[in-house]
Amino acid sequence: MKVKILLIVFATSMVIGSNALGQLPGSRFDGETRVELNIKYGTSNDSHYEWPEVRNVKLLTFDVAYYKSNFEQWGYQSSNRWPALGDFALPVLANAAFDPDIAYEDISSSLTGLFLGWHTHALSVISTKHLSLSPGVHWGDYVYSFQKYNASADDLGEIEEPSGYYFAAGPAMVADISLFGMILHYEGAWTKAWRMREMPDQETVEGYPAPNFWNHLVVFQPFGNLHAGFEYAHVVNNGNTLNQGYRMAFYIGYSL
Repeated sequence: MKVKILLIVFATSMVIGSNALGQLPGSRFDGETRVELNIKYGTSNDSHYEWPEVRNVKLLTFDVAYYKSNFEQWGYQSSNRWPALGDFALPVLANAAFDPDIAYEDISSSLTGLFLGWHTHALSVISTKHLSLSPGVHWGDYVYSFQKYNASADDLGEIEEPSGYYFAAGPAMVADISLFGMILHYEGAWTKAWRMREMPDQETVEGYPAPNFWNHLVVFQPFGNLHAGFEYAHVVNNGNTLNQGYRMAFYIGYSL
């Protein structure tokens, strides 16, 4: 049994140390810029289920993203995403095909970007054949809206805190892993936010603290120009209400 374990460990180390895993330097993404077109399917919801009326809304949307990768030591990387393109271009009519109630009721909780989009800039501080770690910064605008729906009264209440239109910025981390010629890309960011304006018809509370935002992205890039991904953005409410919305979506796309 011990001999088998040693053989497995030895064979694994040989594969990892070889070029069979593929390499980041010299890969088709190294030093390149690319535009991605993505179709997304997911949900928009509130993470606190004390509100039984808040519905888990299905989302069908798309976005356009622009990436630049550089896997050399101190290489510059950036990603630029505009989720609002699809969120506003495919509203009620497209989503109603997945959740017909949306055609008759407003969404309880929503989270997206707006004019600026979501951007990450990083420098590769750890660069090997198979791994690149790049700390950096993330910035962009976030639109969050929470509106509690009272099913018993068949009524939508006022939009509540911490809803609003925010500019947000904070630290980020980008990681790229090469595995058998394929690349796994991750971006994670935590941001501090500043409210630029409240939502229309919002019930504002004087002095209510701005939220923070988490933003995560995972992209699996196999052979060719096709890829698959997962995104998750979350509101961190710093006030005394329970409203903390999130956005989660899986997507497939094509790199130009």
